[in-house]
This record gives sequence, C-alpha cells and structure tokens, in this order.
Amino acid sequence: MTFDQIVNTLINTLAQPLIPIMVGIALLLFIWGVIQFIGSSGNAEKAQSGRQFMLWGVVALFVMVAVWGLVQFTRDTFKDVIPEDATGTVDTGPLQRSL
Repeated sequence: MTFDQIVNTLINTLAQPLIPIMVGIALLLFIWGVIQFIGSSGNAEKAQSGRQFMLWGVVALFVMVAVWGLVQFTRDTFKDVIPEDATGTVDTGPLQRSL
C-alpha cells in the first residue's frame, strides 16, 4: 500500500464522517448559546454565558467552513497539475539506467 493510498484511506474512513459531526456540534453550541441568552431573563451572568457560547459556536463554524473552502480550492487548483495515476517515482534519466 502506497503513502497516497494510506492517506486517502484515513481521510475516507476517519475525516469524512467526523466533519459533519463536528459541524453539528458547533451548530448545537451556537443554538445552546441562543437558548441561554434568550432564557436569561435579565440575569447578566447567564446572558454573558450565552453570548460566549454563541461566539465560540460561530467561530468554530467559520473555521471549519474556511478550512473546507481552502481544501476545495487547493484540490481544484492542483487537479490538473498532478496526474491521477502519478506513481511518485522520478525518472533521473541516464544516471538511473546505468545503476
């Protein structure tokens, strides 16, 4: 098994299922903050706690979407540069043939 195959296997089996779960957790964090903020009934401490949950939920969602966008941009940019059947070997010309 080549390094590329190992990386693809790890991405397909570990990262792909985890991404929707992490986005869901960040969304729940934001919603929990909204619920706390609305339900604070004038309690400044609860309102502040709700604001913090909302802030970190939005930050987490932004970071995940930004990273996903960068990965897609990079993949689309280098899609035509790196052939899909690349073996990872380099032809050194006559030097390699003489060894």
